Amino acid sequence: MKRILRSLITLSLAFFAAVSLTAIAAPAVVKADHAGDGFRPWVDNIRAVVRSGQYDTRVFDLTVNSLDMGTRARLEEIAYDQAQIWADTILEGDYLAAAEVALDSVEAISRDNQFLGFRIIYSSSAVDISDCDARVSYDDCQKGRIVEATLVSPDMGSWVRDDRSFAEFQPFGL
Repeated sequence: MKRILRSLITLSLAFFAAVSLTAIAAPAVVKADHAGDGFRPWVDNIRAVVRSGQYDTRVFDLTVNSLDMGTRARLEEIAYDQAQIWADTILEGDYLAAAEVALDSVEAISRDNQFLGFRIIYSSSAVDISDCDARVSYDDCQKGRIVEATLVSPDMGSWVRDDRSFAEFQPFGL
């Protein structure tokens, strides 16, 4: 009986160790888009409208909270989620970015009086380390922001990066 119990404990510990190592060693999956119900038709429609330039926008003044707090909080979450892809894109190059992500602009996009979704622009402070000695200090590095835009469905259940505005470094003072 002791031998069976000892074997069960050993197997349990081995199983726990294997599961733990798999969870730790598994690479994080970063996705630039989030697909909710009806994702593909919505993406095709809003991208076509945005590319055509034939749409109406309402820009929300974020300094005076013209957007209700629940909507703003959800759009901020989406902006933060979208910025996580930067580790596999723009930040693999000559840029370093701060962890904070700011929601810079929110537009409501409509066509023929039909609300199609939001376009959000978000950014994070960053430095270009290509022409400076970042090992010593960032003082001589070009400072700026990484800026990107995403299209968000009306129910905020789906989003896709705006393919006209992928993440790019925008330097200050140039």
